[in-house]
Amino acid sequence: AYEEALYWKKHVLGEDDIGLASLYEAMGHVHVDKGEVSDAVECFEKAHNLREQHSSTEGEEKAAALKAGAFLKRARGSEREGLEDFKKAYRLYESLIGSDNVHAADMQYQMAMSYFAINRFEKGAKLLESCLSTRKKILGEHMDVAIAMERLADAHIEFKEDYAKALSYLEDSIAIRRTALKENNSLAASLEKCGNVCKKLREPDKALSYYDDALQLKRLLHGERYTGLASTLQEMGDLMNEMGEYEQGVKCIDDALALRRQEEGVDQADTAALLYCKGFSLHHLGENDAALEALRESLEIRQTHYGNDHFSVGDTLNMMGFIYSRKGDNDNALKCLWDALASRKACNDHAKVASTLQNVGNVHRVRREFNEAITSYEECRRIREQELGKDHAKVGETWTMLGHMHADADHIEDATRCFDEALRIRKLCYGKEDDKSAVILQKMGALHIKAGEQEKGRECFEEFMRIRKAKKKDKAEDYATALTIVGNTYAVEGNQDKAEDKWKGALKIYKQLGLGEDHPAVVRVSKNLQAGQGTLSGLRRSAQWFQRAAAGLSDEVN
Repeated sequence: AYEEALYWKKHVLGEDDIGLASLYEAMGHVHVDKGEVSDAVECFEKAHNLREQHSSTEGEEKAAALKAGAFLKRARGSEREGLEDFKKAYRLYESLIGSDNVHAADMQYQMAMSYFAINRFEKGAKLLESCLSTRKKILGEHMDVAIAMERLADAHIEFKEDYAKALSYLEDSIAIRRTALKENNSLAASLEKCGNVCKKLREPDKALSYYDDALQLKRLLHGERYTGLASTLQEMGDLMNEMGEYEQGVKCIDDALALRRQEEGVDQADTAALLYCKGFSLHHLGENDAALEALRESLEIRQTHYGNDHFSVGDTLNMMGFIYSRKGDNDNALKCLWDALASRKACNDHAKVASTLQNVGNVHRVRREFNEAITSYEECRRIREQELGKDHAKVGETWTMLGHMHADADHIEDATRCFDEALRIRKLCYGKEDDKSAVILQKMGALHIKAGEQEKGRECFEEFMRIRKAKKKDKAEDYATALTIVGNTYAVEGNQDKAEDKWKGALKIYKQLGLGEDHPAVVRVSKNLQAGQGTLSGLRRSAQWFQRAAAGLSDEVN
């Protein structure tokens, strides 16, 4: 359309008429949107030359020429130089007609885009808010107002991760777009973006509503076989996974895959992302073989498309290793996880390197390969301390896993040191009265008793029970087991009254939970009550059993 207008303007007005400049600028912006840099530069160059040719030294024509020059410099990749020309144009407009007009507002908008491009959020946001205020006052409910709102939303997402503020701008923008454009592709894109922001804000129902609106509008505009539906379906699939609706997630992803695969010259990277998402859903449905099949196809595409040293390759291999470990195929699990580790190290993604090291450690732990597991966990801890600081919850989690591993290997002193550090961090992160701190206390109690330190062990268990009771979680099996062990410590010391009091409390809870007379826990405490005593070896065995029951593997899907 612009080219046809250009043809007629040239025919009527001649090749050098100033009226051609605005058309060249408009065409340049279209080429930028299409990623056609050389064509964009050519158009902006023609616009700039025309405006320079017809501009005075200080008039509005000069400001327009400066603006055209700024667009040209931006298209050539010289954002900072372009910003200086936008500033000059703004100052010239301000001196000629003041700052309360659309020309000045347009320059503020362009300066803001330049500041965002060079990572100067505060300056950019301030200019864009001023631009928005002026446009609202002069234009009212106009598309230029909606565009400024959406750019502000994008900036708050990119630079601040302030999704609440971004959503506010986006929703105001959509209200204008609905009135100004009715059914339109840009409205559909904005609706999908709102869904993505709501997903980040953990508002799944609202996100789903926006995705549904985007899907309906795309279908209305383009029909059921429109490949642009795939992006919305993929986001919906991700959302369903987050909500635990994995069957619905698979359905959305399969629909998106069917659309992608019908497209000529389809971007295989998008297909690989869909297959990865499908593998994730299938794993959570317990269909691990089908999940691995989807992930293998995703991996093949990503390795072909990006090579081995790409974050998406590392993500896929890590997920495959995770699933193989769940299947008990530890050899393949380690193979995938070591390949994932190499990929993530090549990408310098330290957080994900730590996650994979944690998974490697978990596999070695299952295989009872103590030294290898400890080495992996130690490296994971070192990286997390460097990246997150010594007091971060993730570091505390790694100390907990190291504690379990040292305990399994009968490194009592090292295990105690690790659990002490884990407890310190959990108290800092969650508070002394939090259940997460209580969990570490029960593990430390079992460890102290195993080491023959009955009094220390009892103190840990009693603190564990105090926290649980305050949280009204004192009617659980692990609470009853702690009562049994504390009773045993008193029995070993000859304090029979206290021992029986604890055992009776444990038995009462077991019966409230519906455990039968033949349940091992009930049998154990009933024998203690009948015999009227506990033994040191029995105490250590029960603590050792409790420690194993409380221990768990924390896998990193990331």
